Amino acid sequence: MITLATYITLMRIVLIAPISYLLLNNFFLAAGFLAAIAAATDMLDGYIARKYHQESALGGLLDPLADKLFILTTITLLWCRYTNMVPVWFIVFLWAKETLMFAGALLIIVQGHTPPPARFSGKIAMAGQVSYCLLLFFTRYTELKIPIFLHGLVILVMGATLYALIDYGKVGYCTFYKS
Repeated sequence: MITLATYITLMRIVLIAPISYLLLNNFFLAAGFLAAIAAATDMLDGYIARKYHQESALGGLLDPLADKLFILTTITLLWCRYTNMVPVWFIVFLWAKETLMFAGALLIIVQGHTPPPARFSGKIAMAGQVSYCLLLFFTRYTELKIPIFLHGLVILVMGATLYALIDYGKVGYCTFYKS
């Protein structure tokens, strides 16, 4: 059974295609608007799932997948199209982090365990990543030159993301080696 919360998550996945198209065709304001809607649906689907007891295994898989697809696609497209907007080390870091997280979750599943649920550290990292993306849209649209702020923000976002990786790694390690 697909719940309302799961439909909202699916909408976030579907929004990746028009956001990508708009980004590649220099429609930053429209892409930023759709990205803000996608970010809002991330909060909305979780709220609805908890409030109306619509948590499901499918939703539990699709929600983090939607987050990863959105961030990795958006940041990578911004970097490919406008190499000076996003540091390459940040792209490499995000892809490596998500690859490690995916591999860890796969190992846990193969062992017959359930991957850990979303953690606060992951939510903070995701909020930072989304904020960084939205700021990039705004910066590109207005052509503001605020590189010091962007550089500072990307370092903060990387720190939060690294902390989330370590946090999930500890929880995953304990889950993997559960008796």
